[in-house]
Amino acid sequence: VAITPDEAVEPRYRLLDTPRVFAAEKLREAAEEAPLRQRHAHAVAAYFFEAQGVMDSGTVRLDPWRHAMAADFDNGREALGWARSADDAVRIVQIATAIARALPPSAYREKVALGYEVEPLVERINDPDLLALLCWTFSAASRTQPHRVLTLIRRCVIRLPSESASDTVRSARYSSLCVLARSEVYGGELSAAEAALAAARE
Repeated sequence: VAITPDEAVEPRYRLLDTPRVFAAEKLREAAEEAPLRQRHAHAVAAYFFEAQGVMDSGTVRLDPWRHAMAADFDNGREALGWARSADDAVRIVQIATAIARALPPSAYREKVALGYEVEPLVERINDPDLLALLCWTFSAASRTQPHRVLTLIRRCVIRLPSESASDTVRSARYSSLCVLARSEVYGGELSAAEAALAAARE
């Protein structure tokens, strides 16, 4: 079945419920459901990771990007479920951060929940691009439980290289340091705010 939400989005295809259930049963009978879900999760994670790179490149505007990403929210949540069950930290970060960034402002609670879900994974992630995605996600939640979130941002930023060829890393580092500077100003710590801004200019 082809579904076209509007003229701005390419047609989407999905199975009706009956053939979908039938296909799932056949996959389980053939012991192929688990490996298929794994391949699906890996493919969705790679797609979401690449999509965030496109967003950070500055070649697309935020609203059209969010609109395009919304078509894959169900795929993302399904893949995230597999990643949780497999304790796959990399895929959890790739998927959860993309959904959190693409959700509209009205879905703030889900954004925050996704941010807290990836919180325990900070120390397990070493790739700068993934750390940058964590910075973006935590920054979006900085107005809720600010002390907790700002601590998380610091934990990520300190591990990001000041010089990087990655648009995602440079953009996340700059934005996160600005969030930290703003917080220090509100707390009356002007010297710390100046240090954060100086680091952002590097």
